[in-house]
Parts: sequence; C-alpha cells; structure tokens
Amino acid sequence: MDGSTLTLAGVLSALAPLVISLINRPSWSKSVKQLVAIAASVVLGVVALALTGGFTGGDDVATVLLAVVGAAQSAYALVWKPSGVAPKLERATSRDRYDLAA
Repeated sequence: MDGSTLTLAGVLSALAPLVISLINRPSWSKSVKQLVAIAASVVLGVVALALTGGFTGGDDVATVLLAVVGAAQSAYALVWKPSGVAPKLERATSRDRYDLAA
C-alpha cells in the first residue's frame, strides 16, 4: 500500500466526523446516523484512493475503506464527541433546531 494513500486516508478519517456532523440531524435515529457515517467514510476513502492513484497502484481497496471507516469512528469517539464539537456542529447546521410547527 502506498504511504500517500494511507496518509491522506488518515487525514480524511480524522476530519470525517466533522463532515458527517454537517449531514446528520439530531432527530435522526442512531441507526440512520451510523449509516450516514459509514457511507460518508466510504466516500472519503474512495476520494483518498482516487487522488493518490490507489485504484491503479495495487492498493488493497477494501483495507483502505475499512481503515477509513474504523479510524473515522475512533476519531469521533475519542476526540470530536467528547470535545462537544461534533454534536454542536450537528445541532447548529440542523433545520430541526427550528420548530416550524410552533
């Protein structure tokens, strides 16, 4: 596996929870939020592979994608959730915060 692929995948994984927080909504169920997180992480893994030529360089695509998903979940659990940044970003960018029924 190419070092540049892993480096870019690592950087994107660390920032993935912030991107995911822009998409997720507080009112969504936990399972929907998890699906969004996995899908967004896979997309970021594909971006890392595409930008570094990983699809043609013989990188193990499944390994890179699984690493991005796992690292993004770890970054969320260890950094972004405890710091409160990701949850605050999710609430701040959610239309759900406006009670349109009232």
